[in-house]
Amino acid sequence: MENLQDRVYNLLFKAILELEYIPGQRIVDKILIQELGVSRTPIREALVRLKRDGLLTVIPQSGTFISKIDLHSALDARFLRENIEKIIVRDNVGSITKQQLTEQYRILDDQREAIKANDTLKFFYLDNKFHENFYHFIDKSDIWSWVETASIQLNRFRLLRLNNSELPWHNIIDQHVQIIDAVANGDKAQAEAVARLHLELMLNEEDKMLHTFPDYFTNTNDLSPL
Repeated sequence: MENLQDRVYNLLFKAILELEYIPGQRIVDKILIQELGVSRTPIREALVRLKRDGLLTVIPQSGTFISKIDLHSALDARFLRENIEKIIVRDNVGSITKQQLTEQYRILDDQREAIKANDTLKFFYLDNKFHENFYHFIDKSDIWSWVETASIQLNRFRLLRLNNSELPWHNIIDQHVQIIDAVANGDKAQAEAVARLHLELMLNEEDKMLHTFPDYFTNTNDLSPL
């Protein structure tokens, strides 16, 4: 059962991920206490955990701020996911059931509906569910949890990407279709290849994201593609 400390942490974590608080925004304890209707203690404990997650930055004599997105960390997480997930997807070939295939195709239909409604959050969480299912289907849910823990900055990038009007959501859907079609057709090599290409999409979009949201990222002058 979720206790008060966990509830406050989860609410703030979700608010940061979903851009209710934007990178660089100052966070004030008193305002959070009023907004969430809780005492100072669970707020302080949640802020400590969020700082440990890399989501908050404390600047002495200035205050506490939402951390900017660490693109280097996001790229590292993308590298991790690419090298794990291409194998996860490949290993679904030959074992995935008709019911599981139907579930994946239904998620794609739901994502198309989210595009029509311009529902960024629904699209994002459906995207996550599509990928998570491949882990779950072969009893690797623990690995998904580990990957998600390492992907905080990547997930921030992904959600922000959906707010970039220059980057259409249909590209994501098209690649999802290629992945699940390859799995359904029993083509291990193709399934692995398209899963890898899908997770490389971030590299192709990095420059556009930095141009559209230049103030949302940490200093990227020393970054080089992985």
